[in-house]
Amino acid sequence: MANNFYVLTERKRNRSLSIRLSGDFDGSSACELINVLKANEAKHDNVAIDTNGLRTVYNFGLNVLRPHLSKSTNTRLAIELTGRFREVFQAE
Repeated sequence: MANNFYVLTERKRNRSLSIRLSGDFDGSSACELINVLKANEAKHDNVAIDTNGLRTVYNFGLNVLRPHLSKSTNTRLAIELTGRFREVFQAE
């Protein structure tokens, strides 16, 4: 994992979860985010992932994460990407 990568979560009352990413996003960072998403799938209906705190986004990290985001959108969990790297995370 990138030495400076952090995932900060904040639970909301209405079954929503806010996730703020900061640092460098690489393959192991993607795995950490996937673990957070999996741990919260049953507890929340909506997840907002804020990418504003990221400094660098590596393609390998995106390649690890994107298949999981595609699977998650088929379940009841709605994932919204926000921040300056939103389009990078969504593009394929």
